[in-house]
Amino acid sequence: AVLVPGGANLAAAKALPPILASGAEAWGAVGTLPLFGCRALRKPLDDEPGALVTPLFLSHEDAREALAAAAGTDDPASRGLLLEACALSSLAEQLVAGRVDGPFLFVPSRRAARFCAELQSGGSTAAVPPTGSRAGGA
Repeated sequence: AVLVPGGANLAAAKALPPILASGAEAWGAVGTLPLFGCRALRKPLDDEPGALVTPLFLSHEDAREALAAAAGTDDPASRGLLLEACALSSLAEQLVAGRVDGPFLFVPSRRAARFCAELQSGGSTAAVPPTGSRAGGA
């Protein structure tokens, strides 16, 4: 399977500062999937009381909305919350090398979650909130 980012997500990723200290990403490379997040944003896990993760979104729009909700304003930067981007491949390399701390929660786009829910239900349009897969750390 190949994950192909939308043009709007690639354009947004190019305009944002990098999450990782390694710096610039090769956003035009085939298979480069952008992830969006904020290093200061943490989310509690439902199944592990007290555990916090950094959510990384596959959708720029979903990440922007989550950051605005967390900040309680349409201007999260005014609260010191900055949206950043990294490539999934770069994050994976950094995790394997032990150069970045987790844990992270990978959050699929709402569109993808809705599509999967519709497939599971045989075509129903019921919306399902996105869930994620954790990586890095414990």
